[in-house]
This record gives sequence, structure tokens and C-alpha cells, in this order.
Amino acid sequence: GLPPSVRPAEGGGLPSSRQHRKLAQLEIMVALVAAAVLRAAGRKAPGEPVRVVEFCSGSGHIALPLAAVLGPTLVTCICVDLNEVAIGLAKERAEAAALPVEPLCMTVGGFRQRVLQGGNMFDVGVALHACGAASDSSMEACLQCDAAFVICPCCVGKVNHAGAANYTETEGGLDLQYPRSVAFRNLLSHQEYTAVASAADWHDQVPQQDARRQAKAVVEADRAAHAEECGYRVVQAQMPIWCTPKNDVLVGIPRSWSGG
Repeated sequence: GLPPSVRPAEGGGLPSSRQHRKLAQLEIMVALVAAAVLRAAGRKAPGEPVRVVEFCSGSGHIALPLAAVLGPTLVTCICVDLNEVAIGLAKERAEAAALPVEPLCMTVGGFRQRVLQGGNMFDVGVALHACGAASDSSMEACLQCDAAFVICPCCVGKVNHAGAANYTETEGGLDLQYPRSVAFRNLLSHQEYTAVASAADWHDQVPQQDARRQAKAVVEADRAAHAEECGYRVVQAQMPIWCTPKNDVLVGIPRSWSGG
């Protein structure tokens, strides 16, 4: 089994009221990331581990179990989060289990700046319920590195836009365009996209759930289309609704990994 410090309930301080649903989410995400890691491993030099980044990681609920299960010869992980307390806990948990996990206290945009400057290149990125533009910035970091991604977006309606006259948002000094894809920018005006994104911010207690679910499907299709335009094969999947109402998962693999 997992070392005590790696277990989300024990080492991560996950409240008992959230454990059943959260553990199901984490098991699914870890399995999907592990599959991407095995794909990436085939492209690495002998003895070179796959580098995984968990964005908006909190205390490392995905990175730590992944590192513990796959081992240091196959994977090393980076946790990126702006919360100093959470990153401190991730460091303590990793050290207690002697795992190759590097915690970084910074925004996703700040991490992207590092990547643009030639640092922190990686092979697989993951984000579970990164709020608003952080999910898009996480995906963008992966696109910059030609890295696979496993992203389960969260509060879509919290994506703030830079103004009614344009499509961009600045996150960490870097612009993100909305809609994300050229295909959807040709279909939706900025005003229409903003309305769809606002409607897509739903949970199991809000009214008009069917309409909101359809709106979120549009937003996730736009994200998938953007990655596909950037040379990825993307699979859109869903976790069981009982473990999270925000259950859309986007899994992207660069076409270059299989020769086009």
C-alpha cells in the first residue's frame, strides 16, 4: 500500500466528509496520468524518468501517489501551487516518503514563463479542478512543452475576460484567448462565449442543470478543439457524476508522439 504520508486522508489531511468522492476522483486521475506516463516513457532515453507536473496541486494528492506507485526510475514529479501552506505540506509528505517530488510555490502562469525561458520542461501535465483560467493555463503549459495532459476543469464561469472588445485574459503575464479555439472563435462572439461560460459554471444544487451541463459541454469542446488545432489527439471523457458534478476530463496526447 501507499506510505502513510502519501495517503490523501492521512498525509494530506482530507476531511472524512469528502474522502469517498475525492478518493474516487484521485484514483481516476492517477490512472489516466499513469497511462500517459507509460506512453511518454517509450520516448525517453534508457534510465531517464518521465517528468510529470501537477498544476494547482495543493499538497500533491495526484503527484505523490503517482510517484509512489510508479517509482523514481520511471517518474519524477513537480507540484505547482500558489498556496505556501499547501506546498509546504507537499514537501513534508514527499520527504517523509522519500519521493522524487519537487514542490514549487508559484502560479501556473509563472511556471509557463519558466517554460518559455527554457526551464522546467516536462512530459505530462495534470490539473484537477484548477479554477477558471488556471485549467486553460495548465493546458497551455503542456502545449508549450509538447507534453501530454490530463485536465479536469472546474469553475468555468470564473474565467474573467479582459473586456468586451477582445477575447484575451492575462494570467501570469501571458495572454489566453477565448474562445480557446479558432473554430469556436469563428462560431461565437465574445459576448456569446461569455454567456456560455457563465452558464457552464454549475454544480448539483443549481437550477437548470440540463442547460448548464450543455453549456459546459460547449466550453470543454472548445478546449479540446484548441488542443487539436495545436497538434494533439484529444479524448473527452467523464468521471461518474456521483464523485463530482464537474466531471469532464480532457486527455491529450501530441500527434508527434506517434509520428503525426
